[in-house]
Amino acid sequence: VSQSRYIRPSFAFISIHFTQAATIQGGIQLLNRFGTPSDVVCLNMGRTLVRTIFQVGVVINNSLRPEFSRMLGEGFRKEAESFMQIVWVKSLFVCFLGYILILCFGPAFISAWSHENVQVSRKFLGLLGVHAVLGVFLVYTCLNEDG
Repeated sequence: VSQSRYIRPSFAFISIHFTQAATIQGGIQLLNRFGTPSDVVCLNMGRTLVRTIFQVGVVINNSLRPEFSRMLGEGFRKEAESFMQIVWVKSLFVCFLGYILILCFGPAFISAWSHENVQVSRKFLGLLGVHAVLGVFLVYTCLNEDG
């Protein structure tokens, strides 16, 4: 039995936690050290909005993992793999759509949310959101045996 068969899904699941740790703590700590208080507020508000993209992938993964395990346990390996590929392709589409919506409406949403006290650009939200879309894509790629 090939070890990559077991290692690749492990990397997919651990990538979620590494991505969260890096984005939740790393950027804030650096910005807190080298930026202004308003920079920190801007990053926190933008990050909170953008993290909804990543959370879609996490929710889908956590909610469907028992079904996937059940299918594998009952010997339906091909069906389980096909099921997960369909789910991940659709979740990638939803995450990408969420990313586009955040690029279009995110600056106005954050401005309204902060009572006009925080202004962010689409470029800022776009750069901030790339990690979320890439994180979901990485999970899909690691779970896909052909990836």
